[in-house]
Amino acid sequence: MIVTKKKLDHWQGIAIAACEQCGMNIVPQILAPLSLQAWLESTLPETRFVLAPEKEHSNVLAQAQPELALLIGPEGGLSETEILTANQYGFKNWCIGHRVLRTETAPVVALSILNYYLP
Repeated sequence: MIVTKKKLDHWQGIAIAACEQCGMNIVPQILAPLSLQAWLESTLPETRFVLAPEKEHSNVLAQAQPELALLIGPEGGLSETEILTANQYGFKNWCIGHRVLRTETAPVVALSILNYYLP
């Protein structure tokens, strides 16, 4: 997927505006899309979660740190192979409920839960 600098700047502007609106003083950095494999092989924070609604998981929130990597799949979810690959790269399975959420909704729900529980 090719994304223009203009589009990245637009998305970064949305992130800045959202942080200003909610009083958050750390703005997430918006980066160009990568393949899953390239992202998994990049330098990531030590705390890593993958949303896996049908997987067994430990209490991942007890392990959460303010800086973390969160892998959320596309519409229809991640494949079994993608989840297992993420696990091999240190990602812990995290189920945020018994409902399958839309791709647009899952990040909002996951980040809201993390924001509530993180120090």
